[in-house]
Amino acid sequence: MYQSEIAPREIRGRIISIFQCFVNFGILIAFWIQFGTSHINGSAAWRLPMGLQMIATVALHVTMWFMPESPRWLVQKDRQEEALHVLAQVHAGGDINDPYVQAELAEIVAKLSFEKNHPPPSYFDLLLGSQRRRMWIGIGVQFWQSMTGINVIMYYAVFLFQQAGLGATSSSLLANGLQGVVLNVFTYPNMYYMDKWGRRWPMVIGGVGMGISMMIIGVLMKAYGDPVFDSLTQKTNFDFTNAAASRTIIAFVYIYVAWFAITWACVAWVYPPEIFSMSMRGRATSMTTATNWFINFWFALYIPTAMAKISWKLYMIFMALCYLMSVVVYLFYPESAGKTLEEMDFLFSKGRSPWTFLDREATRIGALFARDLEHGEALTVFDEDGMVLKDKVRQVEDVVDANVHGEEK
Repeated sequence: MYQSEIAPREIRGRIISIFQCFVNFGILIAFWIQFGTSHINGSAAWRLPMGLQMIATVALHVTMWFMPESPRWLVQKDRQEEALHVLAQVHAGGDINDPYVQAELAEIVAKLSFEKNHPPPSYFDLLLGSQRRRMWIGIGVQFWQSMTGINVIMYYAVFLFQQAGLGATSSSLLANGLQGVVLNVFTYPNMYYMDKWGRRWPMVIGGVGMGISMMIIGVLMKAYGDPVFDSLTQKTNFDFTNAAASRTIIAFVYIYVAWFAITWACVAWVYPPEIFSMSMRGRATSMTTATNWFINFWFALYIPTAMAKISWKLYMIFMALCYLMSVVVYLFYPESAGKTLEEMDFLFSKGRSPWTFLDREATRIGALFARDLEHGEALTVFDEDGMVLKDKVRQVEDVVDANVHGEEK
């Protein structure tokens, strides 16, 4: 949420994808620490990985005090002068008279001046009131990201590799470490291309790609694996007489991770804060994130049982869910790339069809309105009913006019 509020809209997706890249880099380090400590005898094998996590938490605690405050939050708290300086620092190298900075501030002020007269929606209103469409879409993004099965792969990849024929624990941990490498390599393109690719099509295509990968994993386990239930570990492994099938399963686990990394890994965290209005963003974003972790909590508890009891069928279930989410995103989820947070209010205003794929403005990447902020004008700001609140508020007219006359000459 913080990143979506402070980043320039042109690179908002890139900024948030950098965040996800570092998350994945941390996962990669954790995988290889786990592999390294697996060779230690005694409790240090698990105590050392747990203790090393303190390094990152301490670093975060120290550095967060040097981060600028959200300009939207500052305006909301009547600290407009501070908001102006933050916008200038982020967008114009400290120049508070920059037309873009002035126009961005004007747009924020215009929107929040309206929202001040309207109390923030309750949790009940978010789910069932006038904001329910964008609320359920935001929840849906986090729900579908979990339902791709990615955390089954992240949490229990060692068991999956053992099911696929890698019997030794060290071999499975090594394969798990390589999975972390794949996750990182395919997340990095998001830093450069997310704002060009948009949000909708990566989610649609990513779902199809992950679905195909899950299907192949499940089909090969069924066709070539002889299930063997280990009563001691309560796990079902597969005895593969076909080594090529075993290697193909492992390869498609990596392909699945690659599809996830280049699509849903970043988009699912970028998208919800982009579609929420200022008045609902704090509560709504917390609800969407809670949805993700709630599902992950239950997956962490019950997926090992599912892997033992239904084995290959589990991957077919995730295949169906991946295909289904691609259809849902295509039909109902509007494009948010290249749009200001305030512009999204227009796409969710009353009277607009929920069938997004039929709405050209809702599916187009980029700004909705002509001239944009580069000319020193705030975009048209709409309320939740689609009514114009403040149309093209011109700020610092002397600065803007000087620029315009200069261009004419």
